[in-house]
Amino acid sequence: MQWTKQLQQNRQKEADVFVRAMYKKPQPEDYIQSVEQTTLEVPTDTAVALIYNMISATDFSNSFARINRPVLFAYEPALQPNADFLKAKLGDRVRLERFDGDGHALFVDDPVKFNRVIDEFVQKLPK
Repeated sequence: MQWTKQLQQNRQKEADVFVRAMYKKPQPEDYIQSVEQTTLEVPTDTAVALIYNMISATDFSNSFARINRPVLFAYEPALQPNADFLKAKLGDRVRLERFDGDGHALFVDDPVKFNRVIDEFVQKLPK
């Protein structure tokens, strides 16, 4: 994994690239710097292990059969394949909510829509 190698070689640069890529809408520089500094609080070896486990070593597909509660998957357009996969695995148990024009940090790029989607999802949960 080339990215984890780059992360180990120049953590500051990769953290900056990573944080800035989370947003599609402009954010104040002091906010970006704050998120970046928080990201850097995680030790590099821990960050690499977490990323490796998330991307390469963890397969959750066998867990889908045990999900018996409604699931909300809010996502940016780049994650459409993930949304399609979840829909195929979970069917009516998953509600997909695509955020066009927003980045990974949906709750920052469009907090009004994000909160509305969460509120509507929670209100429709079985009592």
